Amino acid sequence: MGEKKIILHAENIRMEFGGLLALKDVNIDIYDGELISLIGPNGAGKTTFLNIVSGIYKPVRGRIIFEGEEITGNPPDEIAYRRITRTFQTPQLFTNMTVIENIMVGYHTKIKRGMLGCIFTFPWTRSEEKWIRERSAEFLEFIGLADKAHRSVTALPYGDRKKLELARALALEPKLLLLDEPTAGLNMDEKESIIKLISLMRDKGLTILIIEHDMNVVMKISERVIVLNYGEKIFEGKPEDAGKDPMVISAYLGEES
Repeated sequence: MGEKKIILHAENIRMEFGGLLALKDVNIDIYDGELISLIGPNGAGKTTFLNIVSGIYKPVRGRIIFEGEEITGNPPDEIAYRRITRTFQTPQLFTNMTVIENIMVGYHTKIKRGMLGCIFTFPWTRSEEKWIRERSAEFLEFIGLADKAHRSVTALPYGDRKKLELARALALEPKLLLLDEPTAGLNMDEKESIIKLISLMRDKGLTILIIEHDMNVVMKISERVIVLNYGEKIFEGKPEDAGKDPMVISAYLGEES
């Protein structure tokens, strides 16, 4: 990886659920500015790993080091303040809000108004809200949903909901973005649109970890691939080499591949 520094270090991560081993002493390093894909069959432990990094789960054993500081077991809000953000397999949006309001929620880590500012209206709180609304509008423009800013989220098709959740994650100005199957359930045009957005973010130097099942997507955008199978890391390397590895073929791609 040359001169690139490690932004996240996962060391000997072990996770169990009622005696079921989900992750077995997994070691993963993520480098600053890279786009890395985490792949493997269903039940391999991919989403479990994301849940540990984002603070939803605390591992039975192991450490997560982010920018030189241990964050193992920190709650999700604390992880978000450290600017690690994520999306989910199924978009987790506020359906009682408009499209732009969903992005504005993403700015909660930057709001300085405090309790009094929420109760009373001061000039500086109005200025802050104006700034947040303007920034949110810019993100909507970036993802191509500016014309739907004031629509209810419930009126959005599934592909647009995926985009909106991505925009909300970006509103936190992440140092590390975790994407859980960003193209799942999308048609070819919608997939290409998401791929384009992710590629633009990668080109801007954002560090991205993706869980993805579509190998065409993985091949197009990944610099490095890590393969999990039954909670163990069985491969790490270039995307083109993953498709040639016998263990990967057997575990993930299938013998016929």
